[in-house]
Order: sequence, then structure tokens, then C-alpha cells
Amino acid sequence: MKKLLTRTAFFAFMILLLPGVCKTARAKVYELDAALEAAIREYGVFDGKSGIFYASAERFEGASALFTAFFSDGEIGFAVFDCHDGLQTADKLSFPVGGKNTYTLSLTSAGAETAVVLTTNKTDETFVLRCDSFVKTENPPSGKIRLAVCKNGRLTLPREPNVYALMKRLRAARITDSKYYNAVNDAGAETRREITELLSSCADVMRFDANAPDIDALMISVMNTHSNFTVPPEIKAQTLDGGAVGAVSAEFIDYIIGNVFGCTPPTPLPNELARRGFCCYNGRYYYKKPYNVPFSTEILDITALYELGGGVYYAAFSDVYHRGSEEIEEYSFAVVDMSEGDGGRVLRLGMGETPLSDAEIASYAPGR
Repeated sequence: MKKLLTRTAFFAFMILLLPGVCKTARAKVYELDAALEAAIREYGVFDGKSGIFYASAERFEGASALFTAFFSDGEIGFAVFDCHDGLQTADKLSFPVGGKNTYTLSLTSAGAETAVVLTTNKTDETFVLRCDSFVKTENPPSGKIRLAVCKNGRLTLPREPNVYALMKRLRAARITDSKYYNAVNDAGAETRREITELLSSCADVMRFDANAPDIDALMISVMNTHSNFTVPPEIKAQTLDGGAVGAVSAEFIDYIIGNVFGCTPPTPLPNELARRGFCCYNGRYYYKKPYNVPFSTEILDITALYELGGGVYYAAFSDVYHRGSEEIEEYSFAVVDMSEGDGGRVLRLGMGETPLSDAEIASYAPGR
């Protein structure tokens, strides 16, 4: 079922692999995965909330450097990560942005060197990459490939058919190489069906962690996607539509928040609607509708199912994320507690995010 939502947050992140730059180290799957995670830690601009980041090259074998473009806190910039001997940040540059200017980041070559171009309106500044360091050059760029454009405080990225292929491969490798026994073929058909139904109902919430819940974000997401959930027939949604503000029965939302996510729903006063994005009044939750792009998520297949004990499972699965006219195939994960036989409860959800490591999976085992 389509909902009005977008996974694009305030930050965007572009990944590009540069083959044969200075060193000839062969980037393995886990090395590249670590480089991406290092880039995220370095800049803090991809915190999982943007849902997607971009890989422009499907083939990465033989690459020795990782190029990143970022936009955050009024700055646009780029950096290079050395994929040899420790995945270190080799160099980075950033520039303040503002006003009515248009800023464009492009990859190009200057002479025989790889280069990055920052274009402010129509003025180019070219930086060549020499032994993993950026050096400004007066050599004119040739054959620019546009990576990102910043205008009016927003960053836009080009759409490429293979843009998600690299991350899918990395995530598939992590799933395959886990130390946990994959019991997806051993689990009964009823268990798989129940888990799939639970995942389908909550997939559009996108992310959740019972160990550190963002309860306000969860409430708003559930309100905007409440029709995805199955509740007892005697509990009615009693929705109202006021244009920019929607309303739904407090009993309906409280059931989902308590039974599916195991949280206690807050009940902000009406004067908190503007600040928190929702409030509770006269038996209904009223919420702002910040989402304006039709989207839906279709669960394709549970790829891996690890039983952690006590009816708790870690599930890695493939899905198709429909956003507007786009269809994006991705890997996602969830930790679910099916022990009560009541449809299950979500402990962790990461749609389109990197699968958990074995250590992270273990932290959700009962008794930990």
C-alpha cells in the first residue's frame, strides 16, 4: 500500500571508487565495507536516517581509493579514503555554501591526473589527486562527470541504474559469511509466514531499535503508515484528514506501539503539535504530515534467519522499495521476538541498511 513518505533526509552521501590511484591495493569486500563505515563515522552525515547512499561504480576490485562527496552544516566538500593499509582518510576539503549560488561537484581529469572540480555558478576550481592528497591546479578539467549539485541549501545526486549494486553485494556477503547457522530452510512455513507478515506491516516505519528507541519518530512513522498494521477488529482507526494534519484513534496507535514495538506511547498536549509533530487530544492522536512522495515496500524473500533463542530471530531479507516512479531492490534486516504467538514484536529494524555484524546480532539474544 502506498504512503506519502520520503527516505531523503537533510544529508546526502555520494560514493565513487577511483581505480588505480597511487597505490594498487586490491579492495576486498570487507575492506570496502569498512571504508564506507569509516566515512560515515568521519563525517556523521550518513546516520541511517537518509536511508540510501550512492555507489557509482559496480566493479570495485582493484580500486585503491574511495572518493566521498558530502553536504552538511552549510558546507559542501569531498574527501578521499585510502583503501591500502588501514583505510585512512587521506585528505579532505570543504567549502561554505550559501546565498543563491549553485555549487556542483564533478569528477574529471586534469592532464593524466584524477581531479575533482568545484563549480560555483560557472566558475571552476580544480583539485588533482596526487598520492591521496588534493592539490589545486590551474590545468583545465576535461570531460566532467557531475556527482552532486547544491542549490538553495539542498543537495541533489544523479540517478544511475547501477547505483545500488555495490551495496547489495556488500550486504549479501555479510549475510552469507555470518557465523550464525542460517535456519531459513529449517523454520516451519508458519513461522516464516508470520515473520514475513510482521516485516510487511512495519517495513514502512524504516528503522527502529528497542535498545534506544526514538519514540517521537516511531509515533509519527506509525501514524503515517497505520493502515499497514493489523489490529483486532474491534479497534477502529477512526481517522480524520485535515489536510496538513491527520488524526487517528489513540487506541489504534497505542495497540501498535505497545504490541508491535513494545514501547509506551507518549501523549503530548495539543500545544506540542508544532514542536513534536504530534499530540493527543480527546481520544485521538493528531499528527503533521511531513511526507510528500508516494512510497511502499514489498518484501521479496527472507535470505537468512538466525535463531537467537527464546523465540527471537534475526532476519535478513530482500525487498523492493518503491519511491515515486523508482523501484529500488535492497537488503534489509530485523530482529523479531515471536515467542508470544501473537504476531510477533520488533526489536530492531533497518530497511535498506547494512546488515548487523555478528556481535551486534548477539546483543539481541535473550539474557544479554
